[in-house]
Amino acid sequence: MTATPADPVDLLVAVGTDHHPFDRMVDWISPWVRAHPDVSVMVQTGTAAPAPPDVASVDYLPFETMAALLASARVIVCHGGAATMMEVRRAGHLPIVVARDPGLGEHVDDHQQRHTRMLAERGEISLATSREDLWSRIDRALSEPSSFLVEAGRGAAPEVVQEYGRLIEQLVGHRSRRRERAAGGHRP
Repeated sequence: MTATPADPVDLLVAVGTDHHPFDRMVDWISPWVRAHPDVSVMVQTGTAAPAPPDVASVDYLPFETMAALLASARVIVCHGGAATMMEVRRAGHLPIVVARDPGLGEHVDDHQQRHTRMLAERGEISLATSREDLWSRIDRALSEPSSFLVEAGRGAAPEVVQEYGRLIEQLVGHRSRRRERAAGGHRP
């Protein structure tokens, strides 16, 4: 089913706005879309390679359009960006998440992988780790929509946000110490 960014959709896929391409997400979702022509889909590709012509997609969406799609979509798949996941939850959905992999050039480090594992363990997201796993989660969300709904207006639990902050501080501190060592300086 062809969709435009202004149309409500059954499935919204969002790779976010990071400058690292996330081709894997587009590659994983495209065959599923082709196999489900009755499901309306919009894929936000960012800097990823364009989706095939038969998959409705757009590079970026204005905030208002994204907010409208988040509110109207039945199922939402997104990358592991903290802000994106929280916006999906605020819209009342349990996000199906594919974390970016730095080993594939999708991000600078593995913070998305670590953070999404923690959120999945707490039941804050539904984490997909393979193409088949993603497809299975989408199928389940479409057939059992109530299991992928959360209370609208609620982001991640405060302790999750605090843990994410701790991970970022740890990462920044690690990089600062590495730079100091490379410059020959010593940390007191």
